[in-house]
Amino acid sequence: YPKALKEDSISKYAKIVAITNLYDNYCNPANSADARTPKFVMALLFSKFKGRLDSHLVQTLISVMGVYPPGTVVQLSDESIGLVVAVDSKALLRPQVLLYKPEIPKNEALLVDLAQHEDLSVVQVLKPGDYPKRIYDYLGIQERVGYFYDKQS
Repeated sequence: YPKALKEDSISKYAKIVAITNLYDNYCNPANSADARTPKFVMALLFSKFKGRLDSHLVQTLISVMGVYPPGTVVQLSDESIGLVVAVDSKALLRPQVLLYKPEIPKNEALLVDLAQHEDLSVVQVLKPGDYPKRIYDYLGIQERVGYFYDKQS
């Protein structure tokens, strides 16, 4: 696909586009009620599409985006809720999280780097509908999520 091409006949760039397109389609479907969490989609790409996608490229995507990719809403060990906004490839389980704290104005929301707070960790990934609209509004979560990755040397 397309034209019934097989593994070596498909360019690396076409494979990358196929993986990212599949990822985006699961995270941002036409019907937002069908949206899957980024973490769920990462696992899906790794398991359901094993053998159909380039496994090295899927692993590279996971290492770049992290276990909790930007846009993932998480519950932390202190029961707070936040939005993953950045990932460090050296600490995939410890992303930077924008915290929901209604007592703080949303334009002053706290950003916590879990890599610098050993006492905090992600305990649960929340999917759309698992949290009230006020959290959605406070964190500025868009119906469709876009990603930007800045390669650091």
